[in-house]
Amino acid sequence: MARDAVTCKSVSASRYVGMNKEKFFTFQILGAAWCVLITLHLLPQVSKAQDVSVAISDNVIVLNSRERSGVLELVNFASTPAEYKVKVLSLPEEVEAGGQFVRWAPRRAVVPANRTIPLRVAARPRGSMSPGEYVVRIGVQARGAALPDTDFAGEDDEQTQGLGVSVPIQPILPATVYYRHEIDAPQVEIVGYSTDIEGPFEAVGGFLTAKDHQDRSFVGAAVVTHEPSGAVVLDGRVHVPPGQEPGPLLIPASEDIPEMSGDDEYCLQLWAEFPPQGEPYTEFCN
Repeated sequence: MARDAVTCKSVSASRYVGMNKEKFFTFQILGAAWCVLITLHLLPQVSKAQDVSVAISDNVIVLNSRERSGVLELVNFASTPAEYKVKVLSLPEEVEAGGQFVRWAPRRAVVPANRTIPLRVAARPRGSMSPGEYVVRIGVQARGAALPDTDFAGEDDEQTQGLGVSVPIQPILPATVYYRHEIDAPQVEIVGYSTDIEGPFEAVGGFLTAKDHQDRSFVGAAVVTHEPSGAVVLDGRVHVPPGQEPGPLLIPASEDIPEMSGDDEYCLQLWAEFPPQGEPYTEFCN
């Protein structure tokens, strides 16, 4: 799993590929496994605190009435074990008094050096809940820890000395759980194309977009193809939080395509889920 200069097992390189000053899409370039970007943060969410260097493989989980659980990975880049625990940072008012709305397992975990373990997150909705999207913020907290007596312990006694000392700084990695209760996934509509768009990087143009439900998040997939060459210039995840309008989807200039310009033909395909399944729900060519 790699994010820009960060590397861990089975994740691809990623970067921002569509964003303007106030509204933006966030994308990830796909590889052997799927991870994502979140607003103003790179993923995997990585924190370093003295001897602790940890990450989570994803910071967005989408659950619904049919699929009530998801998995992310706890990643330890350090040469010493790290202890993880998860806590709820915020809950919707509708479920605050309803018991444990979101659960996860394991409750606490020690991840050996340079390894990952899965963390399963599940929603337990009440029968009286109204249809809608419920947003839960969770925090994954990590600290240095002594490795318990497992197959990984004792492999090198010289390297494991002193592992019982915890570092004083405990980084917290935020993640968002969207639970869609008895509603359909929202869609982003493509409403046009323009070459007159400013962005934080060199772009040849961009697709103009709109979201059909402002009160819901959009977490989907997008593929943009440069039709003259047949090259895929974007392939990744789209995340638009609830309450936000999607901005233009920018097409970055590519050194691999000679004389690439905004006047060329580009085709955008969108899926309402990530990873994408089946055919895209919409396609637009400029």
